[in-house]
Amino acid sequence: MIYGSQIGALRSLRAAAAGLPRAPVEAHLDQAKQNSIEFLRPRSTFTEWFGFLERNDLTTAGDDGLYRITPKGVGFLTYIEGLGYPPRIF
Repeated sequence: MIYGSQIGALRSLRAAAAGLPRAPVEAHLDQAKQNSIEFLRPRSTFTEWFGFLERNDLTTAGDDGLYRITPKGVGFLTYIEGLGYPPRIF
């Protein structure tokens, strides 16, 4: 199960070929928490939230402090966008 906020982060990372620092990536999680998503509030830290993307080889965190989407992550986005899933953040 992937959250819409994680998909939003993947889209941001795809748009930034050189990668992004943590703050703009984490902003997707912060926005979800601000939108009263109760199931995210008590248990999702950035490490847990982003870790899901890393464990599934959709993203990587570089030694340079930048976060990047992997080729598998690009393929995943292309796949779900091709299915016509609506973009939504939750």
